Amino acid sequence: MAIKKHISDTAFLVNESRLRKIEISLDKYAEYWIDPRRRERIRSLWDNFSQKVYPYDDIELGVRNRFFLGQLQKIIKAKRDLAFINIAAGFTSYPFLIEDLIDCMEIDYPHVISFKKQRINELISNELLPKRKITQVSADLCNPEDLRVIAHKIKSFISQRASFCLMEGITYYLPKDKLDAVFDALYKIQTNGSIIAFDFWKPGIQEHPVFIRLQKFFSDRFNFNVKNYNLLGDDFIKSIEGYKLIESTDVVEQEWKINQSNFLKNHDDILLENYAVLVRI
Repeated sequence: MAIKKHISDTAFLVNESRLRKIEISLDKYAEYWIDPRRRERIRSLWDNFSQKVYPYDDIELGVRNRFFLGQLQKIIKAKRDLAFINIAAGFTSYPFLIEDLIDCMEIDYPHVISFKKQRINELISNELLPKRKITQVSADLCNPEDLRVIAHKIKSFISQRASFCLMEGITYYLPKDKLDAVFDALYKIQTNGSIIAFDFWKPGIQEHPVFIRLQKFFSDRFNFNVKNYNLLGDDFIKSIEGYKLIESTDVVEQEWKINQSNFLKNHDDILLENYAVLVRI
């Protein structure tokens, strides 16, 4: 869900989903990002979303978190001196879910970074989060000047090391030219063998009944009306300059691998998310 000028309840639905399936997501900190004053409201909102849109968001987002966490752990094991860059980090917990004290950078809207920075300080003070090395950067990826600035900051942060760049929950909201600009900037910065991982929606999803119900829900409840999504086909993924596709999968396949369950097997009942992992060559 996109967050523009304020942190709406929609932002915390993602955390509620990861929280409800901790055994899948492995995100034991998901609940902590939810504003305590909104806790009951978020529970009620999630239940309403589950009834009116689809009942599997907890499984879908649990699987997504687990997949990207696994990819991060894999490259940490292979390349110990690693820089982790989370673009559109939102209220994810990745730096706290890995045992290795690697350098992490989180990039998001200023109001998101401000809220998260405050929550991290509170949670560490209350010994609810472990201390981690996190550089937090405020930016709007649709602003060319912001992109130029963060590209410079990422370059300094990586400093010739291997890196893992994650773009979760963002590719479908960015206009294609802006997404192209992000990929181009990363190609110029990342070293060979570095990784980009992201989720995406394929063309045709806008006609899917679950997608139609999702749009109606957010329009009715939050007056959130995005019309033009950036939908990516396999040809686009394989054509990203300077990168080779090393893994292409989806939430259904990963649910079985991670949990040996098939709740998502009926494509008519889910919002099919796809995952891609690319290596810099």
